[in-house]
Amino acid sequence: MNGAETKSSPAGVERLREHARDCAECNEAPLPLNILSAALDRDEAPQAVLTLSRRVLEAATPLLALHAKRAYRKRLALSLVLTLGPLPVVAVFDVYMLREAYGVLSGWLPAPLAAWILVGYATMLLLLCALTYAALPLYIARPPRTEARGWSG
Repeated sequence: MNGAETKSSPAGVERLREHARDCAECNEAPLPLNILSAALDRDEAPQAVLTLSRRVLEAATPLLALHAKRAYRKRLALSLVLTLGPLPVVAVFDVYMLREAYGVLSGWLPAPLAAWILVGYATMLLLLCALTYAALPLYIARPPRTEARGWSG
């Protein structure tokens, strides 16, 4: 039966009767069309779309969560490698620049004052680098935004 016919409409029953007349297998063992028609009349059409979608989503949620965790771990590991890779180069450059700055400042200022200024600067620089490098993997590995959570427009 097609979607336009509801339950066991007369046209649907007639199509079944035509099939039963033309089909050799149905001629050998005739179909109980009256019983089938009554059973179809009693049965309600299920609201399959919403129920099926909900059931599939419930069944797939653990697998989706597992795959999301794996993808997040891969992204986090990759981001750690990419962000921590250039860190030694940055550290060596910073040490070089601090040495040069100490040489310049110690020529103009007393050595203890130049050292005190550079230790304060190095501490601030170290804190900024630590915060930056601590934030980069978290920023890179964060889950992507979906349209459902964000504004669409």
